[in-house]
Amino acid sequence: EEWRKNTPTEEVVQEMNQEYRAEFGENHPALLNFWSKQDIADKDITLELEERWRNGEEIRLEDLDGITDVVTKQQWMQKVNSGGMSQQDVTNRNGFIKGLASNRLWDETGDKTTSNPMYSSIIEQATDFFNGTYRAERSQGQDHITSLRLAQQETRAKINDGSFDVRPVYSRDEDRANNIN
Repeated sequence: EEWRKNTPTEEVVQEMNQEYRAEFGENHPALLNFWSKQDIADKDITLELEERWRNGEEIRLEDLDGITDVVTKQQWMQKVNSGGMSQQDVTNRNGFIKGLASNRLWDETGDKTTSNPMYSSIIEQATDFFNGTYRAERSQGQDHITSLRLAQQETRAKINDGSFDVRPVYSRDEDRANNIN
């Protein structure tokens, strides 16, 4: 695992695999995966990592395999041990928020359909709020379970008080738009 932190060259990975193959008679599975990821551009790996990070998912050391830029890898290394939700946690979060959104719609409009524009407004904003609350709690030293429960508690309160019923209004930065060149 230590070799992953240093962004090894392809030659180093090749040498490590030859040593493993000489000892065990087969290629090392982690190194094969590393080779595959080396063929993916850093920006594509970064886009995937950013999406997962925004979704509240955990970032593991092996997720950084294939990043060749040292600065980019160091930035993501800081996030590796900062916590995150497993796939099951994400599924549970989504179900929790969808259930609360449906109940909110029923209470407000007598309608639980997902085609109601208010439904997507609640889902998007509540998911972002949940993720932000979870990450804030983790950064303050709370354990995983406590952070999840606090995020659920605060998200439930925000959904129930109608904070997410209306989409926020965004305005355009006209100066920036007019001076694009």
